[in-house]
Amino acid sequence: QLFSGDIATIHGRNGSGKTTLLSMLSTLTLPDKGHLRYCRDGLAINDDLISRTIGYMSHKTFLYQSLTVLENLEFFAELYSIRDVKLVIEEKSRVLNVQDQLHKRVTTLSHGQRKRISIIRSLLHSPAILIMDEPETGLDQESVSLLRNFIISFAETGGIAVIASHTSEVDYGEDQKRYHISNGRLLKGS
Repeated sequence: QLFSGDIATIHGRNGSGKTTLLSMLSTLTLPDKGHLRYCRDGLAINDDLISRTIGYMSHKTFLYQSLTVLENLEFFAELYSIRDVKLVIEEKSRVLNVQDQLHKRVTTLSHGQRKRISIIRSLLHSPAILIMDEPETGLDQESVSLLRNFIISFAETGGIAVIASHTSEVDYGEDQKRYHISNGRLLKGS
C-alpha cells in the first residue's frame, strides 16, 4: 500500500517484471491474476479519474520526432484539456531545466534530452501519482540531481512516486519505501 507522500523504488534486474508491474499500475495493462485498487479517502475511484491522476513515463518517450519539443508538449497538453498551456509548459520545463530545448525538433535531441522531455510530458497535467520506469537512465548527473530533488518535493507536497530501476544508485531520501522484484514477485526491502 502506498499513501500520499510516499516514494517507492522498485529494483530488479532486466526481465524481472518491473516494466510489466508499472504498466499494470498505470492501467495500460490488465493483470492476469489479482487486482489493483486505487482509493482516495478510503473509497475506490473510477478508471477515468485514475487515468487523469497518473503521470506515466516509460522507456519509450512517446514524442513525435518531426515536431518541436513545444509542439509535442502542446499536443499532450491538449489531450489533457489543460488550460493556460504556455504557462504550464513554461512551469514544467523548469523542473528539469529544458526551457532552451522547446523550439528544437525532437530528432535533433540526444537520448538524455528526449528522456527529460518525456518526464516533462508526464508532468503536464499535474498528476497526483507519478509512475516512472528507469527515469535516471540516460540522464547526466545534473539531470539526475534535478529529478531526485523534484521527486522528493513532489512527495513532500502529497504526491506518490513509484520508480523502477535496475540500479539502487539514486537515493530518493530516507523515507523511500524500497522493493525488490525477482521473477515477477515483489518483495519489501532492497
